[in-house]
Amino acid sequence: MLLVTSDSDVQLASALASIESQALEATVEVVVVDRAPDDGTPAVVEAWSRRVGVEARVLPREVDLAPGLELHRGLDACRGRYVALLDGGDEWLSVDKLQRQVQMLDGHPGLSMAATRTLVVDDATGGSRTVPAIEAELPEGGATAAHLADGRWPATASCVVYRSETLHRLDPGIFETAACRQLLDLAMTGYGPVGLVPDVATLHRVRSGRPGPDQGGSPVDARSLLPEHGHLLAPDVLRQLGAGTDLSGITPAPTRLAPPLRRGTPRRRAVPTRRQRTTQHPRHAGESSSSTTTSPPRGPASGSRSSTGC
Repeated sequence: MLLVTSDSDVQLASALASIESQALEATVEVVVVDRAPDDGTPAVVEAWSRRVGVEARVLPREVDLAPGLELHRGLDACRGRYVALLDGGDEWLSVDKLQRQVQMLDGHPGLSMAATRTLVVDDATGGSRTVPAIEAELPEGGATAAHLADGRWPATASCVVYRSETLHRLDPGIFETAACRQLLDLAMTGYGPVGLVPDVATLHRVRSGRPGPDQGGSPVDARSLLPEHGHLLAPDVLRQLGAGTDLSGITPAPTRLAPPLRRGTPRRRAVPTRRQRTTQHPRHAGESSSSTTTSPPRGPASGSRSSTGC
């Protein structure tokens, strides 16, 4: 699990509580990218790690490092088979959110990532909405780059579990752009569609003065990114997004077989998850019990089965 912190101790405590709540049948590790202006994060995380028995590492804050490069740095430090990203201020609403996403990725090797519905709350107005809307029909077989561009999915990276092996195939230039979050998700679809868990299992807060993928209620138009950043995306992604867009002069990114990010040797000890610590896991109030999406087209296997978490 990759936790990106940047604000108050309250938000950090809320994020750690979300991680602790997860009933995940796997060995996990938490990597924390510390972007907070004070130096209290390492002590808080260390105390939490000792209390719950989950291994956690804090990457020290680097002054003037752009958010995309901080994200790249955090992903580079993750050593699990899957990576669940949680932004400070966001929350996971369902105790089995990660378990259901991991099961989806295990069962459908052709998927590049798995996402949930998200409750988006505007802190300034108090208004809220569900993304995608409850009544919206989810694409059978998973969401493609075109679905991500035409809809509003995902509302935040906190609702996504990424396949680590696929993350490491992406062009690292993605993380040097201001639109790295949008480009990251689009680039992932070049290796398979997005599995969709229909439940509202993630909470994302829109905060004034904090730009993000869904800030201000208007997500970035994915097709507007193509003239400047299309060379970072795979040919199949460009074809899906190319309707009505001039793609002349864009050389697509090659399909990568070798990871550009460094791969550390896993040195993770087994740690107890919530499911191992207790036998009672109450379902979050109002959580849907509907099933996951239908079986998507299959693709190449994700490689060896190591521990799930990061």
